[in-house]
Amino acid sequence: LKGPEQILEKLYNTYGNKIVLKPRVVIQKDIKNAAAFWRQSNVIVVSEKLIEVCRTFGPDSASALAFVFGHEISHAFQLDLAAKETSFLAYDRTVNSSELHEEAADVSGAFMADQAGYKTLDILEPLIERIYSSFNLNENIPGYPSLEERKRTSLKVVKMFKELKQIYEMGNYLSAMGQHDIAIDCYKFVAKWYRGREVFNNIGVNYALLALNFKSNNSDQYIYPLEINWSSRLKKPNFSRGDDFTESEILLRQEYLKYSEENLVIASRMDPNFLSAEVNILCVIVMNDKTNEAMEFYRKNDLAKRNLLLDPEAKSKDQLRLALALSYVHEGEPDKAKRIWKDILNNKNVNYVDQAKFNLETLEGIKHKSMESESCYKFSESSKTVDGIKIHRKINNDHWLKLNIESDTELCIQELPNSVVYTFKTNHNYLNFQRVKGEWNVGKKAFRNAKSKLLTNNGAIFHCEEDKYALLIDKQSKIVEYIKYN
Repeated sequence: LKGPEQILEKLYNTYGNKIVLKPRVVIQKDIKNAAAFWRQSNVIVVSEKLIEVCRTFGPDSASALAFVFGHEISHAFQLDLAAKETSFLAYDRTVNSSELHEEAADVSGAFMADQAGYKTLDILEPLIERIYSSFNLNENIPGYPSLEERKRTSLKVVKMFKELKQIYEMGNYLSAMGQHDIAIDCYKFVAKWYRGREVFNNIGVNYALLALNFKSNNSDQYIYPLEINWSSRLKKPNFSRGDDFTESEILLRQEYLKYSEENLVIASRMDPNFLSAEVNILCVIVMNDKTNEAMEFYRKNDLAKRNLLLDPEAKSKDQLRLALALSYVHEGEPDKAKRIWKDILNNKNVNYVDQAKFNLETLEGIKHKSMESESCYKFSESSKTVDGIKIHRKINNDHWLKLNIESDTELCIQELPNSVVYTFKTNHNYLNFQRVKGEWNVGKKAFRNAKSKLLTNNGAIFHCEEDKYALLIDKQSKIVEYIKYN
């Protein structure tokens, strides 16, 4: 079992809300609460006996403790919780607590632990049973929910957590596939239960991508470093924004950019070290033609210096410089932009090199050849029928989940023996996605030059628009699942 402080640190950094100070961990011989959060002193108290219970899970001992810590630190982020002290055992029987607060802490804590890399899904129910047994709460004791009550609650939480995880991961696929409006609905649904910085960043990025892609023509002639599959956009013809946008379309674009910036600002304020969100904000300001504001934002936030301090390996350096070059173009200093783009051309990051090359040629008035479709990795498995599902046909569904009341977006998730089928219903249209788990070997060079990739905490998603599938590739370059769609 890793040190409790180390587990809590990992959870705290995964959630990414640095506005709320990280609680300290205090280990005591507490047989009343097992674990508790004390708001006034900002402390998570954990019982020695609870740690021993977690150790009984062997390789999953850290995951067991991560769920408990995730639950208690979730209370720290519940600013509407009036309780000065919580209790993992007393649950909603604590003064000024409620079943809604406790369930939310369970779901958020489980999701947080999962995002941090802990395996929480299969251990929640046995964890509750072992805790109750160890703390002699098998009988009905005043002030504590019975074991049967808590088991019912844990089953409900497992169902909610599983659903939330599926929707979040589907949001990642939809982002990579260019279905940005439905991806936003997925992330917004997740944000009702889990308000981590990545969720707001993902919402903000997808709103920005909507602003770039909601027309059949190309509204922006340059490429932005927040774009996932920019080669698709460049297949569309360009036009002048002022001449070809209607007034309502201009307002819609501005609305998308407004929502984008609002969500990115939330992510940035949650974690001042989350530089990626600030680079995305800079892109959105440039897209909005606020030239002076863009350069002021860059200088005021000292992005260059902070990039060196926060990213010593310079992984995000070119992303920032691409955004800065676009700011220079819009400010009327093209020579500075040229110098940046020419310098990036000497680097080895293929994605950013291609973007710099394209933007440099655009600035110099060079006409681009029509963009060819990115060559897809030919994945024969995607053509096979799995669980009898024919993805192009309407699939009968009976349990619909309302993702977004305003857009009337609904989702049905069906778990089958070898796959999970997602059906989205939007404005009387049906979109089917089938997600198939497995393991397939692939050559390490197969995706090296791919542009249509989205990095996730599990690896990277590669989208093949031509054959309508996406692959999840782990860090060892193995395909661990794929998803196909109609």
